[in-house]
Formats: sequence, structure tokens, C-alpha cells
Amino acid sequence: MKKILFAAPLLALALASCNPSDIEGGSEWSDVSADQLQVSATPVQVDGKNSNQVHVVCSSPTNVYWQADQLIENTTNTVSSDATIYFTKLGQNTVKCLTTNTGGTPAEKDLTVQVDTITYLTDELKTRLCVGQTGAPDHFGRTFDKSLIKVEQDKDANGKLGNKLNIVSNVNPVLCTFHWGSTTLDKNIGSLTTYSIDTPQELTVDIMDAAGNTKTYDLGSYTAKTYTEAPAEIQLITGCDPKDASTADNTKTWVLSEGNNWGNGASTDAAGSWWTTDVTGQGGSYGEMTFSWKNGTLTTTIDDESNTRGDKSGTGTFKLDFSTRNANTNVICNLITSGAGNIVFPYLINENYKECHNFEITKVTDTDLYIRAQHTTPSGEGTFWHFVVKK
Repeated sequence: MKKILFAAPLLALALASCNPSDIEGGSEWSDVSADQLQVSATPVQVDGKNSNQVHVVCSSPTNVYWQADQLIENTTNTVSSDATIYFTKLGQNTVKCLTTNTGGTPAEKDLTVQVDTITYLTDELKTRLCVGQTGAPDHFGRTFDKSLIKVEQDKDANGKLGNKLNIVSNVNPVLCTFHWGSTTLDKNIGSLTTYSIDTPQELTVDIMDAAGNTKTYDLGSYTAKTYTEAPAEIQLITGCDPKDASTADNTKTWVLSEGNNWGNGASTDAAGSWWTTDVTGQGGSYGEMTFSWKNGTLTTTIDDESNTRGDKSGTGTFKLDFSTRNANTNVICNLITSGAGNIVFPYLINENYKECHNFEITKVTDTDLYIRAQHTTPSGEGTFWHFVVKK
């Protein structure tokens, strides 16, 4: 008898399109009430223990399917009168036997089985546990020792700690989900990358064992001092690739685009879409801003410092925070400025031209840079700037 496995959301469609006589039996079959169902569920023995594979049989003259709730997967359903199903959880599990030929609400009979060992691993369990990889577990069980987790932090050529943590060894036979800052790894082996520099961040792991028990452990604090895994946008914005020492002294200069370079739009837009204008019509002046990644400085040069809004030339500092990246709201990173250097005409629209120091980069290419600022009083409105690279 061929077994048919399908996820729970597809069950109704599968049963509705299936002729019962194609599954098992024929016209001699009949509706059977739950208390009259003759069914059995017997765990397959492996080394004298109940494994997580279960032999299920229905000897009543009716069509049935078997339902099994899984630990991390969707509920599985098997259509057959005689089949081998599985569970992914140790301990007592419930096999649900449901009839399929009533045309109405299925009759259901529940059978309890005891699972003592996980000998059959699903593809999802293998992927999460990283079975087959060096330093990974080869089974799914209950034991956990955090000292068995080996963590290595990337370093640059000068030995400076980088922004990537590598879980290089973790033979604990439990499901692990690691957290470092705002980044997550849901496999036992792998890497986490943060874009927060000079900020101590705790590394923690949430575990789930084969019995379904969960617990969180603290694995210590790690601080990234430099970008060893650098977003491509750093070079686009500043001209410097932090991973390439030959570009360390590179800088990049941006100027306001000609014409409509400042305006407003929805707070999640990538560019001003409601109204845009030229800053010179708002009491501002054209100018340029130069980023130096090596020095962490932003130097602003204003063409006309006598402008009404008081925009002045100067040098300050800047930071790019990539931990805020969010494609749904068009955020590549935050640009935080301080000191005498700032973006050209750094004023919020409809907020009495309040000077801003916290911006969001929404789009950047080799030639164009789009910047947005959220308003101090959230209103669904953002202020937008459009810069182009200085030629």
C-alpha cells in the first residue's frame, strides 16, 4: 500500500479530491463510529527501545488517515489503513485515527504511544542540528552542556575583533537558536553577523531538547571593534571597503542634486513622494559633504554660509548603524552625525526647520544617495534628501 504524506493545510483539498475506493476497499466499506474503530499503534523497536517510528493499522472497513503532532514541524497526516508514521518528540505522543468516508465530521479515535528514542530524523531536524557537519551532533536527544559550544570571533589583519561570530563546534544533540544583538542563528553550527560596532552584546542560546523542554543560556558578551564582514553600502557611501586595506584612505563626497533635493513623503518611503523642492528656496544653500570611514568624520562645506537657515561648514563625526536594516520600511542603515559636520541642509520639514542628527539611508548607488529622517512627533511623515556624487 503506498503511503501518502501531506501537511495539515492541504488535508481538506487532498480528501475532497480523493475517491475513497482509490485508497482502500470499495463499495463494501461503511461508516464506522469512533468507539467501533479497530485500530492499533505499535512503536517500532530499536535496540529494545520504542523508537519514534510507529506502525499503525486499521482493520475496520472504513477509510482512515493518521494524524501526528510534531515538535517543530506542522502536523503530519498519512492516508492508509496500514502504515508507519513518525513522531519527533520523546515521551508520550498521541496518534489520532480519523475516518475519511463519512462526508461530514470525521470519527476520531486517539491512541497513546511511548517514544523512548529518536532513531528517525526528518530533513528539518537534520538541517537544524547540522547532522553530517564537522562539530555537529549525530542524533536528537536531551543532554546539553554549554561548554561544548565553541565560539570564534572573526579578526582583521591587525587582530582587531570583527563583527562576525562563528559557532564552529556544538555537539549538543538539541535544537539551538543563537542570539547576538539583533541577529539570530537557528542552526547548531553557523555564523551571526552584527553591524553594531563598539557595543558589547550578549550571546545567548535557546535550546529545545527531544522531549520538548526549553531553556535559555548565557554564553558571554562579545564586542565587535571593526567590520570584518562589511555591508557593500559602506563602500558606496564612504568610498572605503573596510575589508580592503588598500581603500583605507578613500573618501567620498556628495552634493545636493540639482532641483528637487528636499521635501516630504510617507515615513516609510524611499524618497520624497508628496512634495519636493530646492533648498535654496527654503533659505538654504548648496554644499557638499565628505565621508571618511578611516577617521569616522563627516566634513561639510557650505557654498553660502550667510543663508537664512544658518547652515555652516565644519567637521564632525558620523556612524553607520546597519542593525536597523529593514527592507519593509526602506531602511539600509541609520546615519548618526555629531559635532560641526552634518548633512547639507539638515532640517526637518513641517517642524520649524529643526536640525536633525539621526537619519536613515534609504537608497544608495555609485551615483545617488537618498536620505530620510523620521519626525520627532511621529505623524507618518518623513523628510527626504537626494544627493549625487561629486564629479
